[in-house]
Amino acid sequence: MLWLDRGLRTPVPLRPGFFLLTNYHTLKALVREWQCRLQGAVVLGAFSQMRGECTLLFDTQSNSSESIWSLKISLQAPLRYLFMNPGASRAKKNVAELFRRCRGVHVDAISMADGDRLIDIGFSDGRSLRIVPFGPRANIYLVGADGLIEDQFRRHGAATGDPPPEAQVHSKPETSSEMTLEWGEDPRSLQKRVISSFPGLGNS
Repeated sequence: MLWLDRGLRTPVPLRPGFFLLTNYHTLKALVREWQCRLQGAVVLGAFSQMRGECTLLFDTQSNSSESIWSLKISLQAPLRYLFMNPGASRAKKNVAELFRRCRGVHVDAISMADGDRLIDIGFSDGRSLRIVPFGPRANIYLVGADGLIEDQFRRHGAATGDPPPEAQVHSKPETSSEMTLEWGEDPRSLQKRVISSFPGLGNS
């Protein structure tokens, strides 16, 4: 179970089993694990019972006792996180229903963009959820089969009918001369330049 937050420079233990992470490759490995677990699962619903947090509920239809899984996504700064756990913890009051059009569809695939931390959950009806977990544009978008936004979790940024945010992939210097030309020779800016050119590294 992993908690993710771009604001911290290094993984910091919260308590046993919980860590704040920013690394692109760690998140991509986690998405691969979710793909194995959720491919073919039925979406039972989506809801919010905490400010800035969205919970997606899935039924994997497995024969085990853990067939129901929750994917929790918090976009509320300063603590932003994604984690999946078995079961459904839902309050009886003060719950907002989200993304009703997704209810009952099957998960086709879960993937992450190359070079950026955008996560897509594709559904059997051609729609998808695009999760933008970090940065000022952090949001969750319901994208129609036509590639345009039908609904969104937070009411800012791209609007209904617009295309969703795309992955930000930058050209990367590969040789020492290209790095010097791109970044200059000031060693004090090296870390900042590396993170800017390789956003998948995060701040860790």
